[in-house]
Amino acid sequence: MAAALLAGLAAGSLGAAQGTGAPANGVFSVRAKYVRSDNVYIEGAYQYLVVKRAGEEVYRKRFDKRARLRLAVGKYWVGSYARPCDGNCSYLDQPRDRCSRHVVIRGGETLRATVRITVGRPCSIRLTRK
Repeated sequence: MAAALLAGLAAGSLGAAQGTGAPANGVFSVRAKYVRSDNVYIEGAYQYLVVKRAGEEVYRKRFDKRARLRLAVGKYWVGSYARPCDGNCSYLDQPRDRCSRHVVIRGGETLRATVRITVGRPCSIRLTRK
């Protein structure tokens, strides 16, 4: 019985040494920053945020100000784009003014992204870690 207890303790300490006690999720906080320009979408537009992991889409939604996601630790592709309204916003044009980049989510951390949006130009994504 003492041998089984010792084996169990050894296995438990080995698991902790391999990092199983580390947080399995991180936070990805995204903010839209609209940059003033002479260009405008006359009928308006929707901005979208897309997050993929290993080619699989894990998030796609319209966003105009902020998005806050709790994601599993790992590597992700993040993209954003505008879909201008075609006459009215019941009909949308194809995506334009796109930007994307790869990000790494770490357990217990917050990764902040600012999507700079300028009508008629590709957006950009800037990252900061907290």
